[in-house]
Amino acid sequence: MDANGLYVRINDTELEMLGYPREELIGQKKFSDLLTPKSQKTFQVNFPRFKQQGWIRDLQFEMVRKDGTIVPVSLCSTVVKDKAGNFLMSRSVVLDITYRRKAEQEREHHHRHPGRDRPRNRPRRRRAG
Repeated sequence: MDANGLYVRINDTELEMLGYPREELIGQKKFSDLLTPKSQKTFQVNFPRFKQQGWIRDLQFEMVRKDGTIVPVSLCSTVVKDKAGNFLMSRSVVLDITYRRKAEQEREHHHRHPGRDRPRNRPRRRRAG
């Protein structure tokens, strides 16, 4: 992204994840254009801080694929500056965290409802004592 959040580079993995051809993103869309409204607010709050701080780690967003489906992602990024210290672009890694989110939800469900998913044909263990 450039200083305005416009895509200036993107790798093939992220293109595949989002379902876009490169020419529809580079110089055409901002990162925030591909976010859900809730994630756009998160971006608006954090992008100025990111540019000032120079890095951000594991900031989570929900991105909208070209087909309209939502993919949860984690963003880690660093600022690339010119010799005068001006923001040139960011260098970022965007990871699909769909499976991580599912695992977190399942863990939370088990924490709230212990034993609820126990197979019905297995007898309960008896406590000793």
